Amino acid sequence: MAIFKPYISSESIKLVNSTLKSGHINEGKNVEVFENLISKELKIRNALALNSCTSALHMALLSCNIKEGDEVILPAQTFVATGTAILMCKAKPVFADINIGDGNISVNSIEKKISKKTKAIIVVHWGGYPCDMDEINELSNKYNLKVIEDAAHALGATYKNRPIGNISNFTCFSFQAIKHITTGDGGLISLKNSVDYKRCKKLRWFGIDRKKTKFNDLNVRNSEISELGYKYHMNNISAAIGIGNLKQFKKIQKKREKIAMLYKEGLKDIDGLLQLNYKKNRISSWWMYNFRVIERGKFIKMLKKNKIPYSAVNTRIDKNPLFGTEDKSLLNQNIFDKQQISLSTDPSLKIQVVKNYIKIIRGGW
Repeated sequence: MAIFKPYISSESIKLVNSTLKSGHINEGKNVEVFENLISKELKIRNALALNSCTSALHMALLSCNIKEGDEVILPAQTFVATGTAILMCKAKPVFADINIGDGNISVNSIEKKISKKTKAIIVVHWGGYPCDMDEINELSNKYNLKVIEDAAHALGATYKNRPIGNISNFTCFSFQAIKHITTGDGGLISLKNSVDYKRCKKLRWFGIDRKKTKFNDLNVRNSEISELGYKYHMNNISAAIGIGNLKQFKKIQKKREKIAMLYKEGLKDIDGLLQLNYKKNRISSWWMYNFRVIERGKFIKMLKKNKIPYSAVNTRIDKNPLFGTEDKSLLNQNIFDKQQISLSTDPSLKIQVVKNYIKIIRGGW
């Protein structure tokens, strides 16, 4: 049972067709249009469209000058890409514990993990619910650390009336197939600092700023590359999908929120089901509806029997041999990993279907 279906608007299909017919399928005008539109939608500056959120995380770490031997603190409650981006810089991922009440990285645990080698913190707005950004930024100022937001789940979320993407110097978004909006596959990095923006604009295409380089008499770019860059740019086809889908973003978000509020009200006061403790000073993007279940095995059997789509989505990544040894000292993570479960907030779900799911769950397991 798929927990999400990729959303492709009719406008996206039209734009892709016209882009294919034009022959201009590499990075070009569509990418720039998409960047401008999403900057306006999210109230962010200096947006760069990329081929993935992983690329965005890597570029953010490069912008923080993370090097071999450095340490970067992150939660284990995330997808492996958050950690592999650190390894791509030959740095060491250091895993912090999470808040049992929301699944986000714990401020207290971050401080305990800081060492002389620590250079940055990656926070993950898990499931779309914003982390404790004020407290995290206080820590970063205290210890002179960089903060990178992994907002792969959090497109459209807000923290104290501020859009995610407009708080830290580096925020990374995902437009992978089942995210809030998709570009087929893709990502974006927002950078508050114009110097970082100019550097990353070069880094996303081999260290070359495409718009500023000119062709010589041999019809070859006059490019003088001074820093190793990558092939991380978004293409016009992906951007066309994004432009069309972005026009439906507000509608999609309202539907997700409506579904989440139905779950929140419908699943309260059920023995063995623990809803997460979300604060009123921030708004989740509701990428999915997350909670904890004491006897999760029995609960899953009931969901399967009734064909209710579910997923644990992300389980702790420190258990992967790639990162070393699973950190058993992450006490909240140990509990959370055995209890967390998520229900779909896919906007294609009919409200009556969601109400039926709630009725079935309330019947017990």
